[in-house]
Amino acid sequence: MLSILFLINFILLLSFFSFDSKTSISNEFYPKSSSTSLMWNYTMGDSGRGLAITPNGKYLAAGSWDHNVYLFDTSNPVPLWNRTIVGLVGEVAISDDGEYIVIGSDDNNVYLFHRSSSTPLWNYTAGNLISTVAITPDGQYIVAGSWDYNIYVFNRTSSTPIFNWSFSNRVYGVDISSDGQIIVAGGLGVGVHVFNISYLLTAPIWSNNSMTSIYSVDLSKNNKYLVVGSLTGATGTIFLYDITSSQPLQQYETAETFGHVSISDDGMYFVGSVSFESRSYLFERGNPNPKWNYTANNQIEETEISGDGNFIGCGSYDKTFYFFSRLNIYASIDKQEMFCIQKYETDHMIFSVEISEHGEYIAILSNDDNIYMFHNELSQTPDGTPDPSIPFGDFTLIWTIIGISVFIIIAKKRD
Repeated sequence: MLSILFLINFILLLSFFSFDSKTSISNEFYPKSSSTSLMWNYTMGDSGRGLAITPNGKYLAAGSWDHNVYLFDTSNPVPLWNRTIVGLVGEVAISDDGEYIVIGSDDNNVYLFHRSSSTPLWNYTAGNLISTVAITPDGQYIVAGSWDYNIYVFNRTSSTPIFNWSFSNRVYGVDISSDGQIIVAGGLGVGVHVFNISYLLTAPIWSNNSMTSIYSVDLSKNNKYLVVGSLTGATGTIFLYDITSSQPLQQYETAETFGHVSISDDGMYFVGSVSFESRSYLFERGNPNPKWNYTANNQIEETEISGDGNFIGCGSYDKTFYFFSRLNIYASIDKQEMFCIQKYETDHMIFSVEISEHGEYIAILSNDDNIYMFHNELSQTPDGTPDPSIPFGDFTLIWTIIGISVFIIIAKKRD
């Protein structure tokens, strides 16, 4: 009996110190076995820039500097089709069902494709390169921003814009709400502007010109919240807005540009990259301070959050893709940290990251000319979300032994 009690005490002590080592490590993440596997990679003729995945992860569109746009069924590394155009393909967006794909090129054209064919349904020529594109989930409306200082809005049935608006400088970021009613645009020294298509788009419903340059915008899928990445003078700021007001709900400042931002479908969580700090930030609505941040070994070009807000991925100039689970945040000595559930190193810097709605599929574009497609194999709860008990999964054997020991003690007492 004494030997069994000694064994239990020893196991409990071991368990305590094992868990304590997790919360006192100095590294930014707790290294654990990867649950995310590489499905395939595809080598293009040059490095890629534009990337878009459908919410269910079934279809992936990619644009490359080899002058091609590629469409994949993500179960197969062979493209469904690719199309060669005159210019470099830098911007890509795809409808939720994968039926429609829009691309922007430095040949000054917006191209619209249907999934069934590599022949464009139409193209529209602007006055300078197309720097940003977006499409509604049903593929009905398309918006594009250009270095000719204009945004252009299209119905998919025609290459003639139903509206365009001129700014005083280059447009860097656009988005359109899931119902097609709200359009957001921002650019170099022009602030952020919000339009409503119901008002015939005659003027913005609100603008905020206090921000010198807007580099990225993202609307939540519930059409309620807008996140903006900006630079004013020497101060980079990430803003969260209620889409009905020009007054930000919250903001956070750094000494460098928030170059890329992304928001969850319900607007509860949002992320941003500060490239020259080599850092990614996670925020929660209602708290102006970061919930978490991660510093890579070199610039972080892009940070994305899954639609359900549970997964964060970032790609860095240190050639590494980092993948995190928001549900696996734990308390270290002086801050909140997250488990890095995947680190994948490529042969060159990573430019683009895309994550499906529930984080099951992840795609990245590297300057080594490859598209990498991953499948996230984290255990799932009955409602399909990742199991928040994963951080304690390393102690399954210990708790099993304790349970068996207790059972033996009870049995001996009965005897």
